[in-house]
Amino acid sequence: MKYGFIRAQNAKYGVPIICRMLGVSKSGYYAWLKRGLSKHALRDAELATTIVSVHRASRGVYGSPRVLDELRARGERTSKKRIARLMREHGISGRFSRKWRHASAAPTAGPHEVNVLDRKFEVQTPNRAWASDITYIKTWEGWLYLAVVIDLF
Repeated sequence: MKYGFIRAQNAKYGVPIICRMLGVSKSGYYAWLKRGLSKHALRDAELATTIVSVHRASRGVYGSPRVLDELRARGERTSKKRIARLMREHGISGRFSRKWRHASAAPTAGPHEVNVLDRKFEVQTPNRAWASDITYIKTWEGWLYLAVVIDLF
């Protein structure tokens, strides 16, 4: 962490001054420059590219739990916290959706039909009483409406 700061501020202040301020030896900084990335950092870079591809394939919907499930399905062995950290570092987040709530069932002030059935759903002949309902189904392409009508016979 300190060495990265030294590299970022090198042109402005110079290595000796920054190393003295941070209490780090110059030789330690230069050794760090030559060392290269650790195995962990290299693995993080590989995982990050895979995470980006999984996230894009999900159209930006998947968060860290689903990305982790997809990576494990591909045979990757990693932890939930590592995936969450890499997603956070790369600015990747899942899409949140609000829970859908039905409009209140309060009676309206306007005119309404009389309840003819009065919860008597046992009908003796066909085509005497019908019941219907409508619902909404969220799909990838948007909302679809499903209406059902049944004969109570």
